[in-house]
Amino acid sequence: MIKFFRKIRQNLLVENKFSKYLLYAIGEIILVVIGILIALQINNWNNERVSSLEEQLLLENLKEEYQENLLNLNVAIEKRESQMKALNSLNGFVTGKLFLNETKKPIDSLIGVSRYIPTYESRSGALQEIINGGKLSIIQNKQLRKYLSNWSAEVDDLRKIETGVYDIILNNYNTYLINNYTLTYSDYYIAQSLWKDTPIKETNWKGKESNNKVDIQTILNDPKFESILSLVNLWAISSKISASELKNKTEIIISLIDAELKK
Repeated sequence: MIKFFRKIRQNLLVENKFSKYLLYAIGEIILVVIGILIALQINNWNNERVSSLEEQLLLENLKEEYQENLLNLNVAIEKRESQMKALNSLNGFVTGKLFLNETKKPIDSLIGVSRYIPTYESRSGALQEIINGGKLSIIQNKQLRKYLSNWSAEVDDLRKIETGVYDIILNNYNTYLINNYTLTYSDYYIAQSLWKDTPIKETNWKGKESNNKVDIQTILNDPKFESILSLVNLWAISSKISASELKNKTEIIISLIDAELKK
């Protein structure tokens, strides 16, 4: 009988030791798991911090780039508007709404400005570096990412229209003037008015004078000249609309970047 109780007592002691060991092991496992979770959380915090710092740097570079893009767009739009004003004035002479003796600007200057081909050159080095490096996802703002993703396509659309204006002026307008007029006069005004802030003003430009005398009224009465003016004006308007839309999107991009930088 005594042996029986001793055996029971021994079994209880063994079970008690096993329970204590089991509890200890579970405790150790819990501590290890907690340690791993804390380490993961710290690692996530560090990654988020690094990612946030990188995002800020990318945004600062993009802001600088798009501010320059906005400036270039404003210049292109301003020159396009000058071209359209010249085209409208020439159309006024063609339709009889304006008369040569009433014009404040020489007809040659109007033809010169109407022939000008302002183009927009987009700066996208920072954007391309982000896209090519697969870092666009670092930018958290979804709307901003969408605008940036579509930027190249938007610029291509404007470039196609500008190319259309270029082709018409080069192949139709200039060709007509070469055959019926002289570009010598109008080239002078291109140099003096639209390139006034460039070194071209300091050169010995001799285009203002020419020995060839042309009856401008004959050209103004030519239906072909009228058609060419209409065609150039149509494409110039399309170019201005496209450039204005791109300007609006550029301003939105800058605004979104500013909002993210202030966070």
